[in-house]
Amino acid sequence: MSTAAASEPVDDRKVQVVFYSRQPKYAVTDTPILVPTRLRRYGLSEIINHLLALASPVPFDFIIDGKFLKASLQKYIDSHVISTENILRVEFVEASLPPKNTAILQHDDWISSVKIHSTLPFILTGSYDGLARVWSKTGVCAQTLAGHSAPVKTVAWVQQASGKGSYVLTGSQDQRISAFHVSDDGKESSVAYECLGHQGSVEALAVSDDAAFFASGSWDKTVRVWTADADDVETTEEERSTKKRMKLSAKKAVKTAETVLEGHADAVTCVAFASGSASATTVYSGSQDHSVRQWDVQAEANTSTMNCETVVNCMSYSKESQVIATGHADRAVRLFDPRSTNGFVVKMKFSSHTNWVSSVAWSPSSGFNLASGSYDGTVKVWDVRSTSAVYTLDAADPDTKVFGLDWSGELLCMGGEDTKLRTFFRN
Repeated sequence: MSTAAASEPVDDRKVQVVFYSRQPKYAVTDTPILVPTRLRRYGLSEIINHLLALASPVPFDFIIDGKFLKASLQKYIDSHVISTENILRVEFVEASLPPKNTAILQHDDWISSVKIHSTLPFILTGSYDGLARVWSKTGVCAQTLAGHSAPVKTVAWVQQASGKGSYVLTGSQDQRISAFHVSDDGKESSVAYECLGHQGSVEALAVSDDAAFFASGSWDKTVRVWTADADDVETTEEERSTKKRMKLSAKKAVKTAETVLEGHADAVTCVAFASGSASATTVYSGSQDHSVRQWDVQAEANTSTMNCETVVNCMSYSKESQVIATGHADRAVRLFDPRSTNGFVVKMKFSSHTNWVSSVAWSPSSGFNLASGSYDGTVKVWDVRSTSAVYTLDAADPDTKVFGLDWSGELLCMGGEDTKLRTFFRN
C-alpha cells in the first residue's frame, strides 16, 4: 500500500472499482470509479442504482474473485493484502431474500424423490413405502398411487395439453416403471401402463421437452429411452389369485424401451435430456463409475465422456444456460458445459456441504441459480457466479438426510429421511 494511502484516515480511503454484470439489462460503464472503501453492500447498491438510473431501487449483491462481499471493501482489501492503488473488478447481481418455509407435509416413510408440476398446482413425491403421492400446493394429498412392490426411487411428470391431464411416472427398486394418468383437478387417477426391461433398481427418470420421450437410469448399468405415448403399448395377461385361491386373468398394458444405451461400468444414478432442438436426441447420464456421459439417442452412441474422481449421485440440466450440474459423493457440486470447445470438462466446482450431495435442481428461470440437497440435512442455494452459497436452508430434522429436491417458479420442495416434504417460497 502506498505511503499516502496509509496516512489517510480509514473512512477517507478510496479505491478504483470497475463494476460489471453478466446481465445485459444491467450494463454499466467499464471506466474505473473511485469508491470509498468504507462502503458495504448497501452503499455499493446505491452507486449501481445511480449508474443505471433505475426508476425503482433494486438491491444488489457484490462478488469479488468468486466470493460474495460480506463486509466493507476495506475489510476485503485488508484480508487479501491488496493495495488501494489496484483496480478492483466487482461483479454485481440482483439480491434476493432467503426462501421461507411455507409447509411441512408428513409421509409414512422416507421420501426418495420430489417433482413439482410446472403448470398445475401439484407436487409429486416418491417414497420408500412403495407409493407415489400427488399433493396440492395447499398441503392436501390428492392422490396416492400404488403400483410397486418395493421402494419408489424416482418420479416424473409427463405433461399433456390443457384439459387432458398429466401422466405420473414412478421408478422402483422392483425394476419396473409405472405410469398413471392424473386428471387436471387431481381428483381422478388410473393406471396407464408399465415399463419392463430393466434388470436392476430404477434410480432416475427424465422427460424430454416435448414430452414425447422419457429416459430411465438403472442399477443394471443401462440408460433406456421410452416413448411417452400412452397408446403405444402392448397388452398382456397377468394371472392374479383371489381370496378363494382362484386364478383370474387380467389384461395389463406394457411398454418396452425404444433404445437401450450401454457403456457405463456401474449403476446409472441420474439422467437428463438436452433442451431445444436436441431435446429428444441427446441424453446425459451420471453413474457410480465416476463418469458423466453424453448420448446420441438416434445413433445409440456414447458421444462424449467426462470422468470424475468420485461417484456421480444426481444431475440437473439448465434450459437457460445449457449447463449440467452434478452432485457427488465427495460432497461437491460440479458444473459441466457440454458445448465447450475444450472438451467435456468441469467448468466450476462448489464445496460447502459436509456430506454426499444427493440432489440438484436448477432454477427454471435463471441460468445462474442452483439448489443442492445433501445427506448433511441442508439445501444450499447458489448463484454460480460465486463459489460460496447464497443461502443454507435447514431442509431436514437434525442428523437426517435430504434425498429429493425440485425447483419450479419461486417454489423449492425437498424431502428425505425424516419423512417430511418441506416447501420453501423464494421471493
